[in-house]
Amino acid sequence: MTTTSIHAVFAEGVFKPIEYPDLPEGATVELRIMSHTTQPARPNAFGKLAGKLSYLSDQIVDDIERELIALRQRSAEKLARLTAS
Repeated sequence: MTTTSIHAVFAEGVFKPIEYPDLPEGATVELRIMSHTTQPARPNAFGKLAGKLSYLSDQIVDDIERELIALRQRSAEKLARLTAS
C-alpha cells in the first residue's frame, strides 16, 4: 500500500483533485479528509462557479464576486431609470 497526499476541492458532491496523483483510471482509494476551509461555503450560485474556478486564489474569486455584484446593481439601476422614463 502506498500513501500519497493531494489537495482537492469538494464541489457538486465530488472531490476534484487540484493536482492529479499517479494512479490508474478507476483505482479505488481511501480518503482521509482534513478541511482547510476558513470561511463558510458560498450559499449562492456564485459558489458553484467558484468551485469550478478552484485554481484561482480566494482573493481573485472575491474580487470577481464583488465585480459581479456591482454589475448587477448597475444593471438594476439602469433598468429602473429606463422604466421610469
